[in-house]
Amino acid sequence: MALILGCGSVGQRVEKLERKQGTKAHCICKTEQSLAKLQKQGVDATALNLEHLKNSKIILEHSQIYYFIPPPSKGIKDTTITQLFNHLAPLTLKKIILISTTGVYGNCNGDWVDENTPVNPQADRAKRRLDAEKQLQTYCQNHNIDYTILRVPGIYGAEKLPRARLEKKQAILAVSESPFSNRIHIDDLAHLAFKCMHQTLPQKIYNIADNQPLSMSQYFIKVAKALNLAEPTQISLDEAKQTMSANMISYLIESKRINNKALLTDLNYQLKYPHLDSGLKNI
Repeated sequence: MALILGCGSVGQRVEKLERKQGTKAHCICKTEQSLAKLQKQGVDATALNLEHLKNSKIILEHSQIYYFIPPPSKGIKDTTITQLFNHLAPLTLKKIILISTTGVYGNCNGDWVDENTPVNPQADRAKRRLDAEKQLQTYCQNHNIDYTILRVPGIYGAEKLPRARLEKKQAILAVSESPFSNRIHIDDLAHLAFKCMHQTLPQKIYNIADNQPLSMSQYFIKVAKALNLAEPTQISLDEAKQTMSANMISYLIESKRINNKALLTDLNYQLKYPHLDSGLKNI
């Protein structure tokens, strides 16, 4: 049985895939409220804060781990995943799947990047993710444990769209100034995480992205159209810096196009939603 640490939208989809295959999984969530929702869906789950792992038998009883917990909101270190590695039992653990971010490449000025592109995280959120990657690699290499790191760009799906932002008619960056980025539909991400767990792979990193780099502003415009909402007003980067959050600006100053050839070939995976239009079609 696999253990899913962080059972949000992605984790719940992976749990269903495990259950469908008959392998099953146990989900770890953070709050009693989340636990109640999961149990209502028939999910085998436990509420557990990773800060209190010391005497947890649950962590030690599983040989496969999906790690979907985001790093802390501040700093450049992932202290949460450190707690996991401090209390794992390496003799029983066989494989870990980690979700990271393509943000570890930093700003590439719109160039194409693949898994061999040097990492250069500039935002603290990306530095935290890279720290998690390094901790995972060190631990797994030291203990001869298989791992797969999934570097993921923006995730979207029916429940993961900027609806509230569009309904509030918040402005977007002018398309002419908007950076390139990719996305991945949440269903494709869940299937790929599941596939990586159950496929024999070398210790490796994969970029998990669709086939269609678009500017961030094109994404907002397409989503607005799919939701039958008004197209957002466009403003210049200078105006955006005066009105948008620092977190949003950190995304707007990084531009890259993600090469996903490795996931298509090594994993022999055909994307269910290869581009944004297909993913928004039935929203």
